[in-house]
Amino acid sequence: MMKFTRFAQAAACIIVLTASNAGDAAVFSRFVSALPDARAEFEYAYRLSSGNTEMSGSGSVIFQGDAFVMKGDGLEVYCDGTDRWTVDRNAREAVAELFDRDNMDIFSNPALMAVNADGFFTAVSESSVSSNGKDIVRTVLAPKSNTGRVSSAFLDFSVGDGIPVPVGAHLTMEDGSVLDISISGFECMPAGDISFFSFDAGSLGEDFVVTDLR
Repeated sequence: MMKFTRFAQAAACIIVLTASNAGDAAVFSRFVSALPDARAEFEYAYRLSSGNTEMSGSGSVIFQGDAFVMKGDGLEVYCDGTDRWTVDRNAREAVAELFDRDNMDIFSNPALMAVNADGFFTAVSESSVSSNGKDIVRTVLAPKSNTGRVSSAFLDFSVGDGIPVPVGAHLTMEDGSVLDISISGFECMPAGDISFFSFDAGSLGEDFVVTDLR
């Protein structure tokens, strides 16, 4: 379950892409240009369909540059750009790892989908569509060869006078699995102290099993 939840959380980070290669996607360009000097937060719910199997869950993300805090489905992930902690309070387990920006595995390091998205996706096109009775702008993303399991993706925005607001994402995997993500409460704010994203290992109880891989 931990492995799947990490994957779902990683996919959720697609909505804070900071790609430089936006092609003809003007709305996407407006969105990503607002992120480099900002902190972003949002909530998400996902549904993964694979054959006759369906899984769902929800969580929240706070994001700033290489740093992020993600919470959902019993897991908490903290990364300050140097160290990454994954905490399962129900299982009383925690894993500490070094954050390796040169490791291009987006499923192990979901922040890479945000801070190095042009290494994983190219924004190909945009179009106006209707979804759940609302007019949105859909950005089609073309995965590059190093995205691994993702074969296609798109990102939906609600567009007004301000920063375009992401409201959903859709990813199709190479094995035919489909991951749908709904996004709510997206907000950009000025960047703050990076220490906000550091995990206090001293807060763990003595009964926690801590695996330090740093």
